[in-house]
Order: sequence, then structure tokens, then C-alpha cells
Amino acid sequence: MDNEIFTLDEIGQEIWDRIDGKKSVTEIIDELEPLYDTALEVIRKDVQGLISEISKRQIINAVASE
Repeated sequence: MDNEIFTLDEIGQEIWDRIDGKKSVTEIIDELEPLYDTALEVIRKDVQGLISEISKRQIINAVASE
């Protein structure tokens, strides 16, 4: 996994652009919902999946909300 290239699709890029260390996952999902004609649960799954994957690859550090 260390030498792999990680690329993002359109929604992945939208998610990445919103990861700023200040917004919660819920806030990111809420911002994306009006941009896509899809069920909220699909957006939630995409956001949580990408955050989980990039956390696992140590690209970001997930922080638990207080």
C-alpha cells in the first residue's frame, strides 16, 4: 500500500475539498447533499468510506468529535 497511487473520482474530490480539520463528517455530508441527485444514505456511505480509506492509508488522521 505504501507505493500505491490514490486517485479520486468527482465525488471523492468534492469530499477531499471539504476535509479541513474543522468540519464534521455530518457537515460534509450536509454540504454535498444538494449537489447530487442521490439518496442521502448513498452520500453518507461515500463520505464515510473515503474518510475511512484515507485514514487507513494515513493520509489524514480522523479525530473523534467531542
